[in-house]
Amino acid sequence: MRPNVRNGPRKTLPATRVPSKTVQTLTIRKANPSDPLPWDLLLEADPSRSRISDYLAAGELWLGFVEAELVGVYVLLFHSPTLAEIMNVSVAENHQGCGWGTQLLQHAELQAQAKGAKQLRIATADASLGQQRLYQRMGFLEHHRVPNHFVEHYPEPILEDGIPCIDQVVLQKDL
Repeated sequence: MRPNVRNGPRKTLPATRVPSKTVQTLTIRKANPSDPLPWDLLLEADPSRSRISDYLAAGELWLGFVEAELVGVYVLLFHSPTLAEIMNVSVAENHQGCGWGTQLLQHAELQAQAKGAKQLRIATADASLGQQRLYQRMGFLEHHRVPNHFVEHYPEPILEDGIPCIDQVVLQKDL
């Protein structure tokens, strides 16, 4: 019996084509009155239904779709003709890391600018370090903090990666 020895040049297998990943695009549109409210996404960013209802009544809800699937939302609210705030931004968990959050924030910035805003704000929890890094990469700088915001405005403790949310961090950028 001969040992399994390969003599001569190695044969190479023909290249296998791996289908390229389908390029997906995010389509963002303003919500229509007939659209069902995406409570699951809105509550991911803010666990208070009553607070969400309040800013939805005064703000604009924008929906982000990949093909026909709703993957993200944001709410834009004007406090004055020159100051807008992103009150809620959320991307479905199974679509995070795809860049949709960045695109939603960029879209919100363009909408605010188009309506005359000179400053754009966004707020998050002191324990939401990932969100703070994203907002800072987008050009937002810490403007101020609201001490004990989450303790005083939410009946149940809110945890982010096991860290209690206590203060609200308000970030702002000039447009």
